[in-house]
Amino acid sequence: MSDLSALFAPGCVAVVGASEERGSVGHAITTSLRDEFDGEVVPVNPNHKTVLGQPCVDGLAEADAVDLDALLAVDG
Repeated sequence: MSDLSALFAPGCVAVVGASEERGSVGHAITTSLRDEFDGEVVPVNPNHKTVLGQPCVDGLAEADAVDLDALLAVDG
């Protein structure tokens, strides 16, 4: 059986579609993780330099230490 700790207990997660727009899925997920998650949160959005005060990366290739990169937070 493979190690599933990255899925069930990640130390760092990327939020693709992270946003500062209140009411958006990207804002809700990023805010919730920032407030409740003990690990690092990496916002991913090519349209922003920062999201909620955290440096934002353009894509997953730039998120080096990410354990879980499957949180997609896109509206529509």
